[in-house]
Amino acid sequence: MSPFPLSRFSLSLFLLGVVWAVQLAALGLNLAIRRTQTPALLGNRPANVSALAAGDPGQEGTFSFTVFGDIDGGQIPFEEIYDRMRMEPTAFEVLIGDIAHTGELYHRYFDARLVGMALDRPVFVAAGNHDIDPEQSSVQKFETKYGPADFSFIYGGCLFVILGRLADPAYNAESLAFLERTLREQGPAARWRFVFLHYPPPAGPDYPGYYLKDGARFVDCLARYHADYVFSGHVHRFMAFQRDSTRYLLVGSSGSRLRKEYGLDDAGKFHHSLKLTVSPQGVRESLWVFEPVTWWHVARRGVRAWLTFFVGEWLLKHRAAAAGANAGLALAALAWCRLGKRRPGHQDL
Repeated sequence: MSPFPLSRFSLSLFLLGVVWAVQLAALGLNLAIRRTQTPALLGNRPANVSALAAGDPGQEGTFSFTVFGDIDGGQIPFEEIYDRMRMEPTAFEVLIGDIAHTGELYHRYFDARLVGMALDRPVFVAAGNHDIDPEQSSVQKFETKYGPADFSFIYGGCLFVILGRLADPAYNAESLAFLERTLREQGPAARWRFVFLHYPPPAGPDYPGYYLKDGARFVDCLARYHADYVFSGHVHRFMAFQRDSTRYLLVGSSGSRLRKEYGLDDAGKFHHSLKLTVSPQGVRESLWVFEPVTWWHVARRGVRAWLTFFVGEWLLKHRAAAAGANAGLALAALAWCRLGKRRPGHQDL
């Protein structure tokens, strides 16, 4: 006869198995994320510009590119949006910030997601306040991982300027100098001038430019050197504003959670990305709108992230405590089984 009641023993074994299986899964996810390398086509490296060279249409050619803004922590997984957009014949993509939560592990998690998506074209990054943080994710760490935060390149006779250091206000003067120098030296020969940053500049009335420190100086620089298009994110909505010859486009929710913004109504409050096509006839904008996925998709991804970042990270950082807790659970289960033994002298009828 078993020393423990079969029902209690089976239940204890089952519950312990579930707890240990969850821990093993969390550890496996965490360790897999830590081993993930940044995809070769992600980042602001000269190699990614070189990858474009073979398909460069030249000064008079036609090409397209896509802009995604604020994809972190959203109601739509970025995979859903990217898989639909990658069917479009675009040369490259630009992410305008907040691609992951602050911290190295979160960015490795994003890398792993992109590895699974099998990138087939360069993806450039304008860092946001989630991507660069003075305490946890410095500019230097970002640049080690993704290449220069302030970055420019020529494609199809057009100038593309990415301003990532603006995510840390300490670098505003440096970024402004980079923008001015790049537009002054390379802008006049370009057929179009595109600028990307995370915080919206104060382009005009009702345009939410209060996040960017010294924003008026940037707007003045953009006007003085005739920037044609300025893309920004951070505010989770779509907005468009024309100031003189410069078109300001706010692309702020390619999946990120929609929210009420101070002083703004609900206009433009939807998930979106933007495709632009450059041709001899000009620049054509194509706005793509996406519906949120079901709660089940969001919950499933949330559970996976919770296992990776909280359970797996805690187990790795507190190994002795985890071992003690697991031993305690096993002893508690054993004691609970023993309490269920039949009392001495009891006989079945």
